[in-house]
Amino acid sequence: MKLIIISLLTLLLGSCSPVYIVDHDLEPPKTTKGLSCLKGCQSQLNQCDLQCDRQFSQCSIKAKQQAQRLLPGLLKAYPHQLQLWHSARSQYRRDLDWYEFQSRIDYSRRQSYLRHCIKQGKNKHSCRNRYGHNSHYYYDRPSFNILVLFSPR
Repeated sequence: MKLIIISLLTLLLGSCSPVYIVDHDLEPPKTTKGLSCLKGCQSQLNQCDLQCDRQFSQCSIKAKQQAQRLLPGLLKAYPHQLQLWHSARSQYRRDLDWYEFQSRIDYSRRQSYLRHCIKQGKNKHSCRNRYGHNSHYYYDRPSFNILVLFSPR
Protein backbone atom coordinates (compact mmCIF):
# COMPACT_ATOMS: atom_id res chain seq x y z
CA MET A 1 0.00 0.00 0.00
CA LYS A 2 2.83 2.37 0.88
CA LEU A 3 4.49 1.58 -2.44
CA ILE A 4 1.37 2.60 -4.36
CA ILE A 5 1.08 5.90 -2.47
CA ILE A 6 4.76 6.67 -2.98
CA SER A 7 4.55 5.94 -6.71
CA LEU A 8 1.44 8.14 -7.07
CA LEU A 9 3.14 10.99 -5.21
CA THR A 10 6.20 10.63 -7.42
CA LEU A 11 4.05 10.83 -10.56
CA LEU A 12 2.21 13.90 -9.26
CA LEU A 13 5.41 15.70 -8.31
CA GLY A 14 7.01 14.80 -11.63
CA SER A 15 4.12 16.32 -13.54
CA CYS A 16 4.66 19.68 -11.79
CA SER A 17 7.94 20.34 -13.58
CA PRO A 18 8.17 23.51 -15.73
CA VAL A 19 7.48 23.40 -19.45
CA TYR A 20 10.06 25.21 -21.56
CA ILE A 21 9.11 26.91 -24.82
CA VAL A 22 11.83 27.93 -27.23
CA ASP A 23 10.94 31.01 -29.25
CA HIS A 24 13.13 32.49 -31.97
CA ASP A 25 12.86 36.11 -32.97
CA LEU A 26 14.39 36.79 -36.37
CA GLU A 27 15.38 40.42 -36.92
CA PRO A 28 16.90 41.82 -40.10
CA PRO A 29 20.46 43.10 -39.92
CA LYS A 30 20.95 46.79 -39.15
CA THR A 31 23.74 47.53 -41.65
CA THR A 32 23.31 48.11 -45.38
CA LYS A 33 25.88 45.42 -46.18
CA GLY A 34 23.86 42.90 -44.15
CA LEU A 35 20.60 43.97 -45.84
CA SER A 36 22.13 43.60 -49.32
CA CYS A 37 23.42 40.13 -48.38
CA LEU A 38 19.96 39.18 -47.13
CA LYS A 39 18.33 40.38 -50.38
CA GLY A 40 20.86 38.39 -52.43
CA CYS A 41 20.12 35.24 -50.44
CA GLN A 42 16.38 35.82 -50.85
CA SER A 43 16.69 36.18 -54.64
CA GLN A 44 18.78 32.97 -54.81
CA LEU A 45 16.18 31.17 -52.70
CA ASN A 46 13.40 32.38 -55.02
CA GLN A 47 15.32 31.18 -58.09
CA CYS A 48 15.93 27.81 -56.45
CA ASP A 49 12.23 27.46 -55.56
CA LEU A 50 11.22 28.39 -59.11
CA GLN A 51 13.62 25.83 -60.62
CA CYS A 52 12.41 23.18 -58.21
CA ASP A 53 8.76 23.90 -59.10
CA ARG A 54 9.58 23.67 -62.83
CA GLN A 55 11.36 20.32 -62.41
CA PHE A 56 8.53 18.97 -60.27
CA SER A 57 5.87 19.95 -62.81
CA GLN A 58 7.91 18.41 -65.67
CA CYS A 59 8.33 15.21 -63.67
CA SER A 60 4.63 15.01 -62.81
CA ILE A 61 3.65 15.59 -66.46
CA LYS A 62 6.05 12.85 -67.56
CA ALA A 63 4.71 10.46 -64.90
CA LYS A 64 1.10 11.16 -65.90
CA GLN A 65 1.91 10.50 -69.57
CA GLN A 66 3.69 7.26 -68.69
CA ALA A 67 0.75 6.12 -66.53
CA GLN A 68 -1.73 6.90 -69.32
CA ARG A 69 0.44 4.95 -71.76
CA LEU A 70 0.94 1.86 -69.53
CA LEU A 71 -2.39 1.58 -67.71
CA PRO A 72 -4.49 0.15 -70.60
CA GLY A 73 -1.96 -2.64 -71.15
CA LEU A 74 -1.81 -3.44 -67.45
CA LEU A 75 -5.59 -3.50 -67.15
CA LYS A 76 -5.82 -5.75 -70.20
CA ALA A 77 -3.27 -8.22 -68.76
CA TYR A 78 -4.70 -8.18 -65.23
CA PRO A 79 -7.44 -10.87 -65.64
CA HIS A 80 -4.95 -13.29 -67.18
CA GLN A 81 -2.36 -12.63 -64.46
CA LEU A 82 -5.04 -13.03 -61.79
CA GLN A 83 -6.09 -16.36 -63.28
CA LEU A 84 -2.46 -17.52 -63.26
CA TRP A 85 -2.15 -16.54 -59.61
CA HIS A 86 -5.37 -18.38 -58.67
CA SER A 87 -4.31 -21.54 -60.46
CA ALA A 88 -0.86 -21.41 -58.82
CA ARG A 89 -2.50 -20.91 -55.43
CA SER A 90 -4.81 -23.89 -56.05
CA GLN A 91 -1.84 -26.04 -57.06
CA TYR A 92 0.01 -24.94 -53.92
CA ARG A 93 -3.02 -25.86 -51.79
CA ARG A 94 -3.15 -29.33 -53.38
CA ASP A 95 0.61 -29.79 -52.88
CA LEU A 96 0.34 -28.68 -49.28
CA ASP A 97 -2.57 -31.05 -48.60
CA TRP A 98 -0.57 -33.90 -50.17
CA TYR A 99 2.47 -32.98 -48.08
CA GLU A 100 0.40 -32.96 -44.88
CA PHE A 101 -1.18 -36.29 -45.83
CA GLN A 102 2.23 -37.85 -46.51
CA SER A 103 3.56 -36.40 -43.25
CA ARG A 104 0.72 -37.98 -41.27
CA ILE A 105 1.30 -41.34 -42.98
CA ASP A 106 5.03 -41.06 -42.40
CA TYR A 107 4.49 -40.18 -38.73
CA SER A 108 2.16 -43.13 -38.20
CA ARG A 109 4.65 -45.47 -39.94
CA ARG A 110 7.46 -44.20 -37.74
CA GLN A 111 5.40 -44.57 -34.59
CA SER A 112 4.24 -48.09 -35.44
CA TYR A 113 7.80 -49.12 -36.34
CA LEU A 114 9.11 -47.55 -33.12
CA ARG A 115 6.49 -49.40 -31.04
CA HIS A 116 7.41 -52.63 -32.85
CA CYS A 117 11.12 -52.11 -32.07
CA ILE A 118 10.43 -51.34 -28.43
CA LYS A 119 8.24 -54.46 -28.12
CA GLN A 120 11.17 -56.51 -29.43
CA GLY A 121 13.43 -54.91 -26.80
CA LYS A 122 15.57 -52.90 -29.19
CA ASN A 123 17.00 -49.44 -28.50
CA LYS A 124 14.64 -46.74 -29.83
CA HIS A 125 17.54 -44.67 -31.20
CA SER A 126 18.70 -47.53 -33.42
CA CYS A 127 15.12 -48.01 -34.66
CA ARG A 128 14.85 -44.41 -35.86
CA ASN A 129 17.47 -44.90 -38.57
CA ARG A 130 15.09 -46.90 -40.77
CA TYR A 131 12.87 -43.88 -41.48
CA GLY A 132 15.42 -41.09 -41.22
CA HIS A 133 15.46 -37.91 -43.28
CA ASN A 134 17.33 -39.63 -46.09
CA SER A 135 14.63 -42.25 -46.56
CA HIS A 136 12.08 -42.15 -49.35
CA TYR A 137 9.40 -41.24 -46.79
CA TYR A 138 10.76 -37.74 -46.27
CA TYR A 139 9.03 -35.01 -48.28
CA ASP A 140 9.90 -31.36 -48.78
CA ARG A 141 7.25 -28.87 -47.74
CA PRO A 142 5.89 -27.10 -50.82
CA SER A 143 6.42 -23.38 -51.15
CA PHE A 144 4.24 -20.76 -52.79
CA ASN A 145 6.73 -18.56 -54.59
CA ILE A 146 5.01 -17.49 -57.77
CA LEU A 147 6.15 -14.17 -59.14
CA VAL A 148 3.39 -12.51 -61.11
CA LEU A 149 4.58 -9.50 -63.04
CA PHE A 150 1.97 -7.19 -64.43
CA SER A 151 3.52 -5.90 -67.59
CA PRO A 152 1.87 -4.77 -70.79
CA ARG A 153 1.93 -7.26 -73.63
